[in-house]
Amino acid sequence: MALITCPECGKQISDKADKCIHCGFPLGHFDTPKVVQIKDGDDITDVQVSKESSQSGTDAVPFLFILALVIGFGIFYYKFVYEPEQKKEMAEIAQSEGKVDNNTTNNAQGNQSGSESETRQTPIENQPTIEDRIAEEFHANIYSRSSYGSTTTIKFDSEGNRYAGSMVVKNSNENCTLYFKYKISGHIINATFYGSDCGNESINHTLIYNENNNSLTFYSATGALILRPSSR
Repeated sequence: MALITCPECGKQISDKADKCIHCGFPLGHFDTPKVVQIKDGDDITDVQVSKESSQSGTDAVPFLFILALVIGFGIFYYKFVYEPEQKKEMAEIAQSEGKVDNNTTNNAQGNQSGSESETRQTPIENQPTIEDRIAEEFHANIYSRSSYGSTTTIKFDSEGNRYAGSMVVKNSNENCTLYFKYKISGHIINATFYGSDCGNESINHTLIYNENNNSLTFYSATGALILRPSSR
């Protein structure tokens, strides 16, 4: 057993004692260095030692409490603040990308519809017009009408001129050929007669073409005359 000096009264006491037997000072809560006298025969040696404090275990309690608070706050922040914010941002990004895709799709469909509309509205090159169709019918046929001993025949494309023709009138009294130039405007043919071999004067006449039955109506001062086609 070693003897130590009581820091309160300075008297010698056992190092095993919990308190000073002289003054009652509690040695178990004393953390400052203490002087221990070790006797070896006649020699006494003073040695400074530090007696462990009974409070050493309780000193760690505030630190652990603060650490627990920090960890708890971190978990709370991540669970109820950070994670919801991340989910919200991801949803907004996905929604934005969806709108871009929809806009892209809508723009592509609009462009396609516009292209189709332009295709429908833009006439195809070299597509025959109604005037071209009528002219082809005129050049492929001879139109004639016979009644009461008189025969009227109209032939287009006379002498290789696409917009010229001739009308021959035959009856018991005469055989007359009239020459004309014409212009097609829709189903209306404006014919200008410029000469004949029977002395008839030049005059303008209107001819109406019926595309449904491929007939030609000739209007004159005496009335209307409907001519039917026959192959050349």
